[in-house]
Amino acid sequence: MDADTLQKIREKLPKRYIKILKDKTNVSESTIYKTLRGDLNNETVIKAALELIEENLQFNNDIKERVNKLCQ
Repeated sequence: MDADTLQKIREKLPKRYIKILKDKTNVSESTIYKTLRGDLNNETVIKAALELIEENLQFNNDIKERVNKLCQ
């Protein structure tokens, strides 16, 4: 995967994403870091990172909807 794409993925990940991905994938923190920097190509880590981004976006959207609903 090219560096620009990996940069976009890293920018969208939440704080402490390495620990979260480690727990999800059972892959070492070093492997996660190297994969998202482009030094390694680990498809499992990339897929888990994309899923984490989707979950985080959904969570944020749900929170915004609930706040809007409750504060009207």
